[in-house]
Amino acid sequence: MARIKHTKNELKEQRIALARFERYLPMLQLKKQQLQLEIQEISSQIAENERAVRELGERIESWLGLWAGDEAEQLPSVRVEARLREGNIAGVPVPILDGFETARPDVDLYSTPAWYDDALEAAAAMARFRLERQVLEEKRRRISREL
Repeated sequence: MARIKHTKNELKEQRIALARFERYLPMLQLKKQQLQLEIQEISSQIAENERAVRELGERIESWLGLWAGDEAEQLPSVRVEARLREGNIAGVPVPILDGFETARPDVDLYSTPAWYDDALEAAAAMARFRLERQVLEEKRRRISREL
């Protein structure tokens, strides 16, 4: 194989580039490991979130049939307020769920069915689970894009 000859200046530039690469390579490998570990943790959090949604669905399944009546049309919506902030994981900006509040309407317990209050709580819990899932998916997407 023929050997490539470089000028003195080209050799110097290549030596400098090699030194820079050797100096920064360990940091880049560490960052990659941190991001991969974070993706694994986020994936386990998503699995936990899915499990919680399944459990909630199984818990409300027994009285979910009651929700199909006229009372369901009168069910007020639960207002959800989420506070997000930007975090930083190994130099990658990611969303972090800072807080979650639900504004439940005042309900007259004497004029509504017994399951009505439970339905409002279940709707708020389901909204919280969905929001957490969206934030985790966005976090995983941003970190994966960085890799």
